[in-house]
Amino acid sequence: MKNINQMITIMIFYMMSFFIMGCLGYPSTSPDYFERGRVAYANMNYDLAIAEYTEEIRRNPSNAAAYNNRGLAYRERSNSGDLDRAIADFDQAIRLGPTAVRYLNRGNTHRDRGNVNLAIEDYSQAIRLDVNYSTAYNNRGDLFYRNGEINRAITDFETALRIDPNFTTARNNLAIAQQRREELRRSELHITSVVPDGSIISMLNRGGRWPQDGLVAPRWNNVRRSFNLVQLQNDPFNPNELIQRIGNMASNVTDAFPGGKAYTVYFTMGDRRFICFIYYEVTNLREYSFWAFEVR
Repeated sequence: MKNINQMITIMIFYMMSFFIMGCLGYPSTSPDYFERGRVAYANMNYDLAIAEYTEEIRRNPSNAAAYNNRGLAYRERSNSGDLDRAIADFDQAIRLGPTAVRYLNRGNTHRDRGNVNLAIEDYSQAIRLDVNYSTAYNNRGDLFYRNGEINRAITDFETALRIDPNFTTARNNLAIAQQRREELRRSELHITSVVPDGSIISMLNRGGRWPQDGLVAPRWNNVRRSFNLVQLQNDPFNPNELIQRIGNMASNVTDAFPGGKAYTVYFTMGDRRFICFIYYEVTNLREYSFWAFEVR
């Protein structure tokens, strides 16, 4: 009889314990909340992962890894306000134990929120803590590329590949950045000379010399292609963008020589050479026309 009473008492105790835990919202009855959170995250059950890590943090407020992992779960879940919660968790994880991975995680979240400069700072800090962190180099390079800092992006992608030659994402990013650098090199517009007398027509008819380097200017039958506010065909660059760039150059030239009516401008774009004739007329609205010729 005594043993039966003891068994009943134990059963009542466990039943009350389960009831109390349920009322308090405990995620599970297991003491290993961190491990349960890890499993839930791996199964993409982010709500449960957050609950498990939250209980782990309640029981062990100094567990930096729990803050870091809950931040990852918030970032993946991405409900309203979750990215802010993720950053707050990464902040605390870094305060408790700064590591390269935790800076990378916070950097990724800043990137998701559009805070490019903060993300770059975090990736740079991750690299300072681990100079062989290829992912940090790749991610920072991606943001440099988005910012138009192509050379810095290429340096980071190359570094990532030196560390990990099998890093496919970095290799693809490097190829894209190198292609863009070549496009920019070929499309850089440099004015080599401005002749404020608009003599291009007679020069093209009689031949002449390219200023500064002695290149003979072509006669009409040597002109490869002309541009006159029309869409170019078979050009390696965006035709409308090229016309806009030449138009901007024409505007800059007429600003520099406001008293003239016509100008001949020699300019290069990478290895390509152009001659541009600009006719400028001062009216109530400034007006100008231009004709540009790519020469051999």
